[in-house]
Amino acid sequence: MLRVLRRTFSSQVIKSSRQHEAVLQQTGEPSIVTFVASWAGPCSILIPRLEEISERLNMSLYIVDVDKCVELAEEHAIQMLPTTTVVHDNKTLCRFTGVNVEKHFKVFQ
Repeated sequence: MLRVLRRTFSSQVIKSSRQHEAVLQQTGEPSIVTFVASWAGPCSILIPRLEEISERLNMSLYIVDVDKCVELAEEHAIQMLPTTTVVHDNKTLCRFTGVNVEKHFKVFQ
């Protein structure tokens, strides 16, 4: 499942890799994609931080639950949770793991 958070707080469920790629190509701006699991405590800590960062930087935020979208997590070789990427024009600009993410977004300010 992929939940899309924007200033309008619209939501969209992504059920396939093809649909995920189409959404990312349509944004036209850098987007944050984070891979999480509902059972992982650090993921619960990270999501509010990313929501704040995405609003501050005017980026779309995509949250992928790896338990519900296993294929997409495998395609992106997710081995640790949470894993966060910033993508633009369907290319990964940066990728990192853990909850201390603020330092990775300084380049986008």
